[in-house]
Amino acid sequence: EDEITCSAVLDDDVPAAADPAETRLAIALAALERGPVHLNIPLRKPLDPPQARSRPEPETRRVFASQPTLSPAALDRLRRSAEQAKRPVIIDGPSFAPWDSQRSSAAAALAEATGWPLVADVLSTSRTHAASVPHADLLLRSERVRQALRPDFALWFGRAPISKWVLTWLAESGATAFAINPAAQWTDPSHTVAAVMQGRAEGVLALRDELPRASTAWQAAWRTTSSALQPVVASATTPMDWDGAVVRHALQAWKGRWAFVGNSLSIRDADALLHRSQARMLCNRGANGIDGTIATAWGHAWAHDEPGLVVLGDVTFEHDVGSLHQLPYDRPLTIVVVDNGGGRIFEQLPIRSQPGFREVFVTPSERSAVKTGQAAGLEAQDLQGREALQAAIAEAAGSRRPRVIRVQVDAEHSRQRRAAMVADCVAATEDALS
Repeated sequence: EDEITCSAVLDDDVPAAADPAETRLAIALAALERGPVHLNIPLRKPLDPPQARSRPEPETRRVFASQPTLSPAALDRLRRSAEQAKRPVIIDGPSFAPWDSQRSSAAAALAEATGWPLVADVLSTSRTHAASVPHADLLLRSERVRQALRPDFALWFGRAPISKWVLTWLAESGATAFAINPAAQWTDPSHTVAAVMQGRAEGVLALRDELPRASTAWQAAWRTTSSALQPVVASATTPMDWDGAVVRHALQAWKGRWAFVGNSLSIRDADALLHRSQARMLCNRGANGIDGTIATAWGHAWAHDEPGLVVLGDVTFEHDVGSLHQLPYDRPLTIVVVDNGGGRIFEQLPIRSQPGFREVFVTPSERSAVKTGQAAGLEAQDLQGREALQAAIAEAAGSRRPRVIRVQVDAEHSRQRRAAMVADCVAATEDALS
């Protein structure tokens, strides 16, 4: 087993991921893995206003390399670090790769054994487990709630969660965070992880009887605040007249084994609004995550020879219309296009108030998704209303032909409904704390 330790004081004008500790870590990992290591250099977010950066404290980071199983020394380090924890949590992010299939099962089993709250990403299969915290993205929008649910120890499985608010909560908490992953990858955009344990996640189950059990009060705080959200979300999405509600109802209506969700706003709505689903959620993540969505979903349907659902926005749909012409007519793939007039995720950013925002960032299509689907020889239709969408999805599941369903929503109404729902969620969770 190799242990790599890096410490450094960061200069004010050097991005966190470009500091000497990170550079030495990358070099060490390259030697350890006998291959390239990708090092991200974060710059100021170009669509956010400039912010003053405070000088961070010296950092110490460790990698325990013991692939493929976690070594006794790594497990002992984890046990000793967690033994004094009073407010421990488990974070289960997206999988690193298909062969990491047991990770979410291990996270759920550990949560059940210890009582630690399980914050599960929509792309992790542990989201369906009873221990999973409902609507964590919405729960952690309130600063008061983030303070009340501030952890002191976090065990992190998988890649970085989709939710900005989960990452914000973890970064603000100052918790000691251990990441467990099968490769020595450092997917930590907030720079909060103290150590990476290289190995399969199920190895942590050896500690299930040695880790401290979460107190009744700690579990109750999560249960009380999160349970206040469920009626708010249900009420806000009952009229299917805004984009988030369409995503939620489409995914809830699907009874197949998997669903593919478009990147950008669609996957964020799925993460925030969908608690449990029968289907395994899949998504292309990354800077160019909207590219090739239909092609990737079709590849999954072909490989598994079973029906699939795709839920995506109109811009993501347009970025892969070429794949519509490649879909065999005897393979079932149902594509639900949430048409909100293009590029509406940018309205969630501060830049929406800047002059010229609409001309530059809002990209409504001049082409109908229905006509585009029909031109490719597919069945295609416009729909409105929850019952009509549910009926169409149920019919599609029994068909052997691909089809396109477009649900058109008003962008400004969607923005207002989303903002009102978030405000109601913040009020409900803060009231639950009282």
